[in-house]
Amino acid sequence: FGTVRARAGFAFDRALIYATGGFAYGDIGAGSTAFVAPDGTIFAGSSNGTNTGWVLGGGLEYAFTNNLTAKIEGLYV
Repeated sequence: FGTVRARAGFAFDRALIYATGGFAYGDIGAGSTAFVAPDGTIFAGSSNGTNTGWVLGGGLEYAFTNNLTAKIEGLYV
């Protein structure tokens, strides 16, 4: 899975409060166990695909130094 997002926000001293949003995608798969019916028919199945959608979120990023930052972020996919 993954996201392709943009973000925009407000910087205060060394902190950035931001909103983010964009495109989300992910692979899904499902399968079933094979079994034999009384008449000898064998049943088995599987399905795979890619789901796409959108993602929204927000977060806070803080610069401890000019080269070291940390962030906390929440996403709704």
